[in-house]
Amino acid sequence: MRLEKLLGSIMIAVGVTCLLLGVYSSARMMSVFLPNIEGATKEDLTYFFYASTPQVLLWSIAFATFFASGIFLVKTGPECTSPEDGPASQPSYEELLKEDHMGFSMQPRNEAEERIRFIKSEVLRAIKRLEDLDRQEEATGDPKHSG
Repeated sequence: MRLEKLLGSIMIAVGVTCLLLGVYSSARMMSVFLPNIEGATKEDLTYFFYASTPQVLLWSIAFATFFASGIFLVKTGPECTSPEDGPASQPSYEELLKEDHMGFSMQPRNEAEERIRFIKSEVLRAIKRLEDLDRQEEATGDPKHSG
């Protein structure tokens, strides 16, 4: 199991725990207040509202944050790369020409796929030429790009 999935599972469990603790603390507060509801004054109701509302909101926010973060970590697949991976994990220009994003050899199945493959290769060649031009300008010390 990958680290992200493990952490995601832990965060989901913490989120569910926050939800259960929120429900438990609200029920406990209600069990104290409900037997005395008939004799409660307007001031007592106000105190109850001001005591219970922030508590419920904070538990709900904790649940939503941990649960959603956990789901995000569990659902993150290997196709997502982190910024720490850097350019070393990115495929080279030649690899992009040979393979599509799923790693399969780009054998055209029909005319439309052939056109898409041709356009993709032309765009990649243009990007490669622009990168080469940029490197040449940096090597010659062109003042247009220094800033």
